[in-house]
Amino acid sequence: MPDTAFSTLETARLRLRRVRESDVAAFVAYRSQPETAHFQSWEAPFPEAEARAFLAEMADAHPDTPGQWFQFAIASREDDMLVGDVALFTAGDDPGKVELGYTLDARATGKGLAGEAIMAVLAYAFEQRGKHLVEAWTDARHSRSLALLARLGFQRPDSPPRRGFYKGEWCEDIHHTMSAQDWALRQV
Repeated sequence: MPDTAFSTLETARLRLRRVRESDVAAFVAYRSQPETAHFQSWEAPFPEAEARAFLAEMADAHPDTPGQWFQFAIASREDDMLVGDVALFTAGDDPGKVELGYTLDARATGKGLAGEAIMAVLAYAFEQRGKHLVEAWTDARHSRSLALLARLGFQRPDSPPRRGFYKGEWCEDIHHTMSAQDWALRQV
């Protein structure tokens, strides 16, 4: 069931909130960074018109809507400036399962912000929304993302990678999971 009451999640340094029209410049800027776009589904530069349409779509969306992605803005608590986004896709056939995605401005990497944001979203998913499984898929060449998910406690189940031709290259996406039980054990 959609979380129509969602407004924000807060961490020591971050505010995860709904995206806003005023985020468009920062959103376009980090999604236009070649190093940021490399392992993502879009190309750099990211068109402003596409950003505006996406942000408008997300303004009407609610987290935990089965069959839909919801993008949480990752903003600095200090100045509320957008530094990235983290998303959850709630499975339509199993609303207890969500897929995780995340993007961080290249200028904000290496500071632990992605991990901090993901941990807040995991707490939300497991503790507030009662999810039983969070999944993530990461390009096998994206060593920083692989290391991040391992550091956060994601498991790599014994399943074959997804293979495909993507942006002119053959690649493999590695499957990662965290169960509600894994999360509970992490919190002890």
